[in-house]
Amino acid sequence: KGLNISTIHSYKGLENTVIILFGFEKINTAYSQRLLYVGISRARQKLYIILDNSLQGSYSKLVQKNSVKLN
Repeated sequence: KGLNISTIHSYKGLENTVIILFGFEKINTAYSQRLLYVGISRARQKLYIILDNSLQGSYSKLVQKNSVKLN
């Protein structure tokens, strides 16, 4: 039906089939991680996260830290 662009703050409590997150300058603070969580949890089927290459290490560490080990 179209493309909606919104801040994570104003999308809190809402969901959509596809979510594209972008515009993060850093992801290593508690505040930015809370925003990232809210954004991630809005996607029902597909999630795309667009980050600057300089955040790759921080993102990898964050994923490893919050991954659930299945054994």
